[in-house]
Amino acid sequence: MKRDDSWPFLRPVTKRVAADYFDIVKQPMDFQTIQNKIYRYQYLCSLTLLDDIRLVFFNCFLYNKPGTPVHTAGLELEAYFNKRCKELNLTSQNFSKQRKRTL
Repeated sequence: MKRDDSWPFLRPVTKRVAADYFDIVKQPMDFQTIQNKIYRYQYLCSLTLLDDIRLVFFNCFLYNKPGTPVHTAGLELEAYFNKRCKELNLTSQNFSKQRKRTL
């Protein structure tokens, strides 16, 4: 990921950085984990990959308050991601179903 607004999502969150993160976020996801899953052929189709990317943003907005630098970075990166998905005609319907169940 080469975008400036990707910095909060490049590696897994640790308890040292955010002690209560795992109390709030039940399915952590980050781009390093996604990359490792790609290298290990753990994605059976592109929709599951898109679901994990969207989970990064869902977790970001669940944990970080609006106006904070991480929340703002998440908004900007999500907007870019959605734009690129639209340009490439990619959709992820599985995530929207999963997200509704967890809200």
